[in-house]
Amino acid sequence: MPYDAPFNKFSSTEEATETLQKGIVDIFFIKRTDGMMRHLKCTLSEFFIPKNQLSTLLQILGNMQLLNEDGSRPVPVWDLEKKAWRSFYIDSTYEILLPSMEKHEEEEREEEEEREEQEEVETVVEEGMEEIEEKTEEEINTVMFSTIRTRLKSRIDNLPKEAFNSLKSKGSSIMKQFINQLLP
Repeated sequence: MPYDAPFNKFSSTEEATETLQKGIVDIFFIKRTDGMMRHLKCTLSEFFIPKNQLSTLLQILGNMQLLNEDGSRPVPVWDLEKKAWRSFYIDSTYEILLPSMEKHEEEEREEEEEREEQEEVETVVEEGMEEIEEKTEEEINTVMFSTIRTRLKSRIDNLPKEAFNSLKSKGSSIMKQFINQLLP
């Protein structure tokens, strides 16, 4: 993915929030608890966050003004690789890579197309479920019994052939046993 020139720090929580809302950002930082270098491929853009996490995103964005500017509170983000919420401290970053906006806009369009396709599929499934729910129990039972009846009839029709073939293969040994019992 092509990147714009990297920079080292966000100047404020507001800048971090605005940048993260625009798309995917690669953030390299030093974890405070163990001093290890960490990487987050993260975002606060609703285009890249699962639908079931959007309410959390709205809460985070609503609370961002509560974060102080000195970097003493972590900035929550959606980690695209771990598919979970993570956080980093603004003052612990040492490199921030922003995808070039041209590529980002293309990805947003693709994401939007995928969402539209997914919504169409969900609509078709919902309509199909409504049709099934509209059928009465009697209609469902009729279809089930008809299917069972057809399968049983097919098995019964094939039984004489199966029995004859079974007797044919075992018949000679049965006849020998019968004859041996009759003749001492």
